[in-house]
Amino acid sequence: MLDEATQRRLAATAVFGRIGKPMEIADAVAFLVSEHASFIMGAELVIDGGQTLRIDEAGASPKSTPACRTAAQSQVVSATRARRLG
Repeated sequence: MLDEATQRRLAATAVFGRIGKPMEIADAVAFLVSEHASFIMGAELVIDGGQTLRIDEAGASPKSTPACRTAAQSQVVSATRARRLG
């Protein structure tokens, strides 16, 4: 869990003016492991409230997502594949 100061700092720069809620991530994971996503393969679902779409003040695209986010996405994809191959 992030401390209050860090949460406020991140929320101040977030597209929606807040940080994501754990349930918002859980809902996406639940969808990916459900039968509703049974035909999805090899897709990337970015759950960041639009942060990767923002252009920062310097004009650079924030395509360089943090390694922790990439690792989390990889875990979701791996869990989804494992469940499907089960």
